[in-house]
Amino acid sequence: MAYDKRPTDEQKVNAAVVQLLQILHDDPTITSAGHWIAAARIRQAQNALAADHNSDVGQLFAQAAGVYDEAIKSHPDNLTQLYIAQTDVLSQLIRADSRPDFRKTYVDRYRQALDQAQSLVDPKKNIYEYTAVKLQWAKILDTSDPAGAEKVYHEVIRVSPDEIPPKTELARMLDKDPARRQDALTVLDQIPQSPPIGASEARRALMYDQIASAQLVRVQVLIDELTGTSDPV
Repeated sequence: MAYDKRPTDEQKVNAAVVQLLQILHDDPTITSAGHWIAAARIRQAQNALAADHNSDVGQLFAQAAGVYDEAIKSHPDNLTQLYIAQTDVLSQLIRADSRPDFRKTYVDRYRQALDQAQSLVDPKKNIYEYTAVKLQWAKILDTSDPAGAEKVYHEVIRVSPDEIPPKTELARMLDKDPARRQDALTVLDQIPQSPPIGASEARRALMYDQIASAQLVRVQVLIDELTGTSDPV
């Protein structure tokens, strides 16, 4: 094949995106296909803007934002995973697309998708997925509905009483309110000082990191309590 007949990198990417779109259309359970489509379109948009900041990249960003729309509308069995995947893409777009009006749209859609995911996630099917989604939802609620966020944290702790991150994140939130710092310390008191005997090596390593993070939060709460800080970092 003559050199000038070879497809350009851009043409190769576009051809790959077409194939991935077909894969996602045929089998919506393959959410990784949507991830790569969105990543390709975002990278193309960023490259175009780097070459010319006036480039019209709206269509590229729009295809990334809507990559899972068709699959979600078909209501497949993996609807929860699709909403989770959609939040991942939208979080990338919030960072990548600097157009103010569109950033607000991405933030709104991110919240809506995460709300859908947290309402569907089932701890009986995947406890780790459940915990991750619920914790992310609680962090979103924290900015506008602290009471609602606290309720979510307590729900996760009830379902996964041995998990450390839900307690740590709840304590972080409570520390923001000077009147709730003793409550934050009470939550942190529920976290063990070391992993249980019999835990696997990998589990012990993970728990040591989580315990260390919890101890740092405890120090921050105590400092804020001592100094009377009303807006902890």
